[in-house]
Amino acid sequence: MLRGKAPQHLRHWPVVDVGNGPVRGDIKKLSVADLARLTSVARDMPWSANGRPEWLHERRSDIARVFLIVYFVESPSVYRCLAIAFTDNKSAWTFTIDVAFRDFDTLPSLLVGELVELTQSLLYGFPMLPLDPVQEEHWKTMEDDVRKDKRQGEETE
Repeated sequence: MLRGKAPQHLRHWPVVDVGNGPVRGDIKKLSVADLARLTSVARDMPWSANGRPEWLHERRSDIARVFLIVYFVESPSVYRCLAIAFTDNKSAWTFTIDVAFRDFDTLPSLLVGELVELTQSLLYGFPMLPLDPVQEEHWKTMEDDVRKDKRQGEETE
């Protein structure tokens, strides 16, 4: 958890535009039960984006965390949302789900510390650039030297 005296809640979440027009930028956290309920509501309405009911049924016990963001406004009272589900093995899966404004409003928003942790975990997930050839050669030389020193130390024992 984040240490220090950071504010617990953001006072104002920004409005964001990811290409579908400006939308509210808050990130909501859901329990798996919340996701199941919203999936049922979306399917019963019937809205076109109703999550991934079969996937949820199959993976329910593997889901560790779920977040929800607004993707765009689907109708005057419904958001098209993007759900992000993290499983116990650290995989992340995204899918769309339609959520009524009032349901979205009742979900808790991320605390500042949770926002920082989420951002850090996502940033660490980007692939690392390979070493340049000169760096790779230097690394191999260092690695060989370490092995050589280790063997010599074992021989003297």
